[in-house]
Amino acid sequence: AFAELKDDSWHLVILGEGPGREAIEREVDRLRINDHVHLPGPGRDPDRAFGLFDIFASAADDLPFPFAMAKAMAAGLPVAAPGTKTIRGILSDENAELLGEPGNVSRYAVVMEDLTRSKDLRQSLGQANRAKAMQHYDRDKIIATFRRLMTSAMKREF
Repeated sequence: AFAELKDDSWHLVILGEGPGREAIEREVDRLRINDHVHLPGPGRDPDRAFGLFDIFASAADDLPFPFAMAKAMAAGLPVAAPGTKTIRGILSDENAELLGEPGNVSRYAVVMEDLTRSKDLRQSLGQANRAKAMQHYDRDKIIATFRRLMTSAMKREF
């Protein structure tokens, strides 16, 4: 989807390290987008990098809860991702409306194109995502909710 962007001033930064790196490198070579794709590895503190980005793009569609996406939302980023039920439920309603169905690479490319073209769209979706993240994914709230659930399920205090 990134290779389909018409504006070639954008760069794709893939943080992290994993078994798919070689496949990514081969695909980047095949698509001839080497000058626009960067694979810096995991880094010492990848969460700090969110503030450097304009868009959070994720190809993952099978995670029970994509923590990196919630962190990107908290950083005020718009999200391009597969439109799974889980991802739609995590994102702000405004951002979720843009997503296509999982596996629809053409729609994913359109979402990325729309986000690259409009700074206003990026900002409005980023603000909506940040508001939802602060309301629902605050660390202290999540820990308190988890404790309540565990206490209820296990019939003892955590």
